[in-house]
Amino acid sequence: MEPRSDALKVSERVHDAALSVPCVREIHNVAVVCWRPARVSLHLKLPGDVALGEAHAVAESVEEAIRAALPEVDAVHTHLEPLTEAGPAELGGSESSSGRCASPARDELGAEPQEVRFLETQGGLVLFLTLALEPGATLAESHERAGRVEERIRRHCPDLAEIVVHTEPAE
Repeated sequence: MEPRSDALKVSERVHDAALSVPCVREIHNVAVVCWRPARVSLHLKLPGDVALGEAHAVAESVEEAIRAALPEVDAVHTHLEPLTEAGPAELGGSESSSGRCASPARDELGAEPQEVRFLETQGGLVLFLTLALEPGATLAESHERAGRVEERIRRHCPDLAEIVVHTEPAE
């Protein structure tokens, strides 16, 4: 058996429509429950400090955006979940988490990261790290350096669920 390609296209279009609504940070578990008319379900992640009334209004906007983008969708069912931003202290330890996770980048690059940010998700703590690299370096070289930084951070901060390294040219 193979998945229906039209259902997959609907799922991708649902994803795009949902993410077009301001305040939506992440969606997952997109499912086309039945077909013709299509019924869709998805989980929306919004900032954890948003009031329920506001979160519900965002969910309604998402539902409207999906129905507008996909006329074949008859009903949209949303499940709201918090996506709370975590403070650096959540990793614990004697050093601050920010310093503990930035030091491997500093060791590898000889410079401070431009940004160190943490986000608590259901899967665990995620580190977003922005590195400024030489503007003349090739993409392959930059990717390799970012990979080395990520490996060093993993050794120093094994409790991170994910590390997302963003590279940009140094000014």
